[in-house]
Amino acid sequence: MGQAKKRKQRFLTDHTQCCYCGLPATTIDHFPPRNFFKGRHWPVGYEFPACHTCNHAKSRDEQSLGLLVRLIRFDTDPDTREFQEALTAVRNNNPILIKELVPKSAVASKLYLRNRFGSAENVGGLGLTGWRGLSIGPEANRLTDNMCVWFAQTAWYLHCHSIFEGRIIWSRIETEFLGHEAAQQIVSNLVGQPEMLRNGKNVSNDFFYRYFASDDILVSIFQFGQRPQMVFVVCATRKGAINTDLELAKLWGQRNIDLS
Repeated sequence: MGQAKKRKQRFLTDHTQCCYCGLPATTIDHFPPRNFFKGRHWPVGYEFPACHTCNHAKSRDEQSLGLLVRLIRFDTDPDTREFQEALTAVRNNNPILIKELVPKSAVASKLYLRNRFGSAENVGGLGLTGWRGLSIGPEANRLTDNMCVWFAQTAWYLHCHSIFEGRIIWSRIETEFLGHEAAQQIVSNLVGQPEMLRNGKNVSNDFFYRYFASDDILVSIFQFGQRPQMVFVVCATRKGAINTDLELAKLWGQRNIDLS
């Protein structure tokens, strides 16, 4: 038996249940997926037990998300071979997403940046002069919604040491809102700040998160890249822990995970 098969066998001996559905685990899933990371330099320790059905069902969406997480970074270079390969793969397998990703005009892009960052000088200081935006439609939203749910399930498994069952809520916010005092107070309570290492090197330039976890709740923010356009806020509450009939503002997504 090869070393890779032995490692897989040992892992599945220690982790017997799928972290998504609770059924017997037969495969190892990586989340975030390896294609999210430049050069596929993903962090050690973000491997999770999964059944074949759950793992296989995510694969095509993860391919599309690999492109999206590059597009929501201000520091992405679309001329790299890696980006072009991701674009080609999604063009072949998810034409709905490609059809949605229509570039905004130069004028509309400039106005968008001015509204976010205040002045042409600020935009230039950020190195975003000439930056072009893209429209985001229902397929992109569906994909990032799924990503937030998978993040909640895997982070719960990693930090709360059980299969998640309960309610997940999430939202996308523009990065600069984290600078507001109220947001900083919330972030200061997210005391968990995992290291992202691969072969001893820090890979948090591609993925970074902070979290707070207890027996009943996990709250986290995560982002992709040092210069993300947006960050994701996720909260998972264990089944029966709080009232799940609470109404949420429209900017929040929600999903119940019931394994019974």
